[in-house]
Amino acid sequence: MNQYELKLEAKRERLLNAADRAEAHADAASSQFHSMLDIMNGTPVLVGHHSEGRHRRDLNRVDTLLHKAVQGREDAEELRRRAASVGEAGISSDDPDAPTKLQAKLAALEAERERMTRINKLFRKNDAAGLAAEGLDLDSLKAKASTQYSWEKAPFAPYQLQNLGGRIRQVKERITQLESATSRPEAPDMLIGEWTIHEDKLDNRILLSSPTKPPEAQRKALKASGFRWSPTRTAWVRQISNGARYDAERILKGFVA
Repeated sequence: MNQYELKLEAKRERLLNAADRAEAHADAASSQFHSMLDIMNGTPVLVGHHSEGRHRRDLNRVDTLLHKAVQGREDAEELRRRAASVGEAGISSDDPDAPTKLQAKLAALEAERERMTRINKLFRKNDAAGLAAEGLDLDSLKAKASTQYSWEKAPFAPYQLQNLGGRIRQVKERITQLESATSRPEAPDMLIGEWTIHEDKLDNRILLSSPTKPPEAQRKALKASGFRWSPTRTAWVRQISNGARYDAERILKGFVA
């Protein structure tokens, strides 16, 4: 695993541990809930009796325990869902192997487009043998094509090829952007008032740091522009980009007297 993949694995582990803790708290609350129900044994509230206050407090506590048990199980389920989705959102620009992975993705998409185009050509030629070599049956494809809305009856409609072409262009653009970012020299630190703007190419982040806590209006402006406070870095951070650099300078200069 590279450093980025190790970070993902650590995040997944943290979420799973948090899910285990939430489930343990839910189990404890559920156990207490059932113990109290057994002790109370369905005894009604004796209005006016000296036990009324304690009984009502116990009922409130039972209700609270039930809520904690249910909420804990829901939290555990949500945390496990989040753990399962870690790393499934696509290829991140933070991944040092992103260019290689994107090139592999591009090759797979282009191969799929070539296959779709080839199958359409074989279909139009009624080339049953050629389609059989692709693992397809001409009669089955004709039956399926007859149900399509497209005026051009073919196994793959024009919009499918257009959509695939769009995805290919997007991947090519991302590869170009990553190559440009990698080849670009690291910008020197910039001082704006008491703020320091620093680029960390290894972490793919712009870091904004200040010795004092910024005013609320400035914090809101940073959040609105995609910057997030990182306690581990003690800085406001965002992925490196020309837009991030521009927003950082714009916001910080706007608050300099």
